[in-house]
Amino acid sequence: MAIEHLQHEHEEEGEPGEALLYLSIPGFVVFALLGLIKLRLGYKTRSASMKKDAICSLTGAALSLCVAIGNLLVRVSSSWWWFDAACALVASPRLLLLGLCTTCERRLFTPP
Repeated sequence: MAIEHLQHEHEEEGEPGEALLYLSIPGFVVFALLGLIKLRLGYKTRSASMKKDAICSLTGAALSLCVAIGNLLVRVSSSWWWFDAACALVASPRLLLLGLCTTCERRLFTPP
């Protein structure tokens, strides 16, 4: 089915990128709510892993918001095509650093 879809020309219904908005805006809302709930639970239970999971969810919310904003910016001017990719390039190293710090912290402070 996917190959057939790629072989034949098709047109999107509605404005270009409209489906992307329908996915990214609810994604932002869901990830943000989950992230805030996880963060609150992480502080109440003093769980470092829950707090870090909250950071991942909040980052997902920020990326979904960037996709929605990028989509709106591209509608204004196609020169903004790079916006959501730039957001991902900023978020990815931060998540990598968080993961590396967590790994190093566990190795240094966990008895053998």
